[in-house]
Amino acid sequence: MLGFTVHTISDPGWLLYMSGDCTIMAGQCPDAIPPRKLGDHSYFAYLQIDEIDSFNASVLASGAEICKTIRDEAWGMREFGLATADGHRIMFGILKLA
Repeated sequence: MLGFTVHTISDPGWLLYMSGDCTIMAGQCPDAIPPRKLGDHSYFAYLQIDEIDSFNASVLASGAEICKTIRDEAWGMREFGLATADGHRIMFGILKLA
């Protein structure tokens, strides 16, 4: 849904997600508490990106689960969040210049 390609590595349970200059290495933790049960502690990443409005539109069009709609925040970021299939939250933002 986000345009990343998925790559396996020699260590089972780990995957690489790649898109442009961004690489995310994610591992499986079968004995851990499921992310959806962690509430505010289920954040996985905060990615700063250019063109946040067009990226947000493409994410919405893909059918991703949005957990925070796009908005300007008091701390100077324009951001939105989504939930992964297993419940981790990923935030995307860009610093708004005054």
